[in-house]
Amino acid sequence: MAIRRFNRSVMGAALLAAGALAAGVFSASAARAEPVFCGAHEPPPASCLPTSGETAFLTDVRGHVPGDDARLLATGRGICHMLKGGDNVNYVVVQVAVQLGITGEVAGQVVDAATAYACPGAPLNE
Repeated sequence: MAIRRFNRSVMGAALLAAGALAAGVFSASAARAEPVFCGAHEPPPASCLPTSGETAFLTDVRGHVPGDDARLLATGRGICHMLKGGDNVNYVVVQVAVQLGITGEVAGQVVDAATAYACPGAPLNE
């Protein structure tokens, strides 16, 4: 009888441990499934690295506007997100000027670079 009780308690402990492990795995999976956004909240976590178009955008604007690559990439993605969302291009230019502390003319060039490289074909609603 002592062996059966021992086996039952070992088996019960094993089932509890397996249940706890499964709960941990599922909760960790759920946590990883939540989106973690880079930049302007557009791309999923797997694409936090710049695309070839975004790299070309960074190359074009780097040194001409203040900010490191992460900030400039976020700005470029934000421009694309706003334009694809239907925002007026003039409004986007003003927002870029404010965010980066640059003139409207330079902000227009940043928006032009984003639409040329990072999101070609984005609508330019005026």
